[in-house]
Amino acid sequence: MAGGSERQYSVWNGLKRVADAADVVLVHDAARPLVTAQTIEAVIKAAREQGAAIAAVPEKNTIKVVSDAGIVKSTPVRSTLWAVQTPQGFRKEILIEANEKAETDGFLGTDDASLVERLGRPVHVVMSDYSNIKVTTPEDLLVAEAFCVRPMAA
Repeated sequence: MAGGSERQYSVWNGLKRVADAADVVLVHDAARPLVTAQTIEAVIKAAREQGAAIAAVPEKNTIKVVSDAGIVKSTPVRSTLWAVQTPQGFRKEILIEANEKAETDGFLGTDDASLVERLGRPVHVVMSDYSNIKVTTPEDLLVAEAFCVRPMAA
């Protein structure tokens, strides 16, 4: 199976090959190697029950909305902000519908949940954990290694 020029296209290519019997599909970044079985299981459960679910953690930082000119426009209320992770899970038919609409509309989303959101479907948040980081820079690798260090037995 060929990947795509964008993540969304790779997911869509893979989704077209999912077995007919599958009821839920998970999308997960290989760049998040520290995901726990507990998070995966919680996303599967929520996707089955609710239709769409994403792993996420509450944002700890203050976030600013900034103009193209580099001027702060606003500060969203932190309690409403969540840092989204993967896996993201969906009932298969919902994710197929979302990808078909995105393809028809020429829409490119930043994640799979954004495609489902465009359908007007609720996407439920499942509490993940802060160690489920995305490893994309050398600094991220150092953080990931720190999470993996286990004290030696005495």
